[in-house]
Amino acid sequence: MSGSERANEEKRAVLKGQAAWENYTKVVCDEAAAEVGRTGGNGGDLSQANCQIRHLVNRYNELRR
Repeated sequence: MSGSERANEEKRAVLKGQAAWENYTKVVCDEAAAEVGRTGGNGGDLSQANCQIRHLVNRYNELRR
């Protein structure tokens, strides 16, 4: 495998991992917002935004390693 082929393969793997992470974060944070609504609260958007920020910071730190 040439260097270019390996780089393209690694890029595809990173993009696939990123897409999976984005999907996971969406599902988890959508559920966080829905939970607020189920308990009678009205801060679902805020809860969802906090969840997304937490996941984004964690992902950023994970990728920096």
